[in-house]
Amino acid sequence: GHTVTGCLGYVVAALELAEQVAALGLAAEKVVLVTAVGTGGTLAGLMAGLHLISSPMQLLGIDIGKLWKAFPASIARLAGDLCAVLGEPHEFHPTHVPMIAETYAGPGYSVMTEDTAVAIRTLAESEGILLDPVYTGKAFAGLLDLHQQANCTGLTPHLPAHGRFPGPLGV
Repeated sequence: GHTVTGCLGYVVAALELAEQVAALGLAAEKVVLVTAVGTGGTLAGLMAGLHLISSPMQLLGIDIGKLWKAFPASIARLAGDLCAVLGEPHEFHPTHVPMIAETYAGPGYSVMTEDTAVAIRTLAESEGILLDPVYTGKAFAGLLDLHQQANCTGLTPHLPAHGRFPGPLGV
């Protein structure tokens, strides 16, 4: 959720991801962590966590629902609140919130697009990883599109963050 308490797990997740990237021998400054942005809690937690460990990993949040206009300011404030609670105050500026707004949200929150359906099928068939149509499916559709637009050759590792699975399997 969009509270300090609700985001603390993603601060820890940032630390774990940084350790895993190092263990794999990847150059952290070339890694982009992509996540769905619903209420902004996941992104705020990851922003705070990476800041607290001075990680050069990059973040990219993909807005999945066209939720509100002050979204980046709200995420920046929450990330700052997290840092303060953890003893290292820091002010994040809304313009530095790494988010793609609305591009992949489709008609709105919880409305699946054809691109989302294709992304869900693609990852399930190729890797056996299930995505949901509301959060992770839209984020992965955005990631696939960004790779296609940039004609990516795999030189920059993109790590999709699978933060949840709502619905019958998300017990």
